[in-house]
Amino acid sequence: NFPLDLAAIEVSFTNG
Repeated sequence: NFPLDLAAIEVSFTNG
């Protein structure tokens, strides 16, 4: 879950 969550957070930052 850690890697998946981290990836989602990174994508969110890239979108923002």
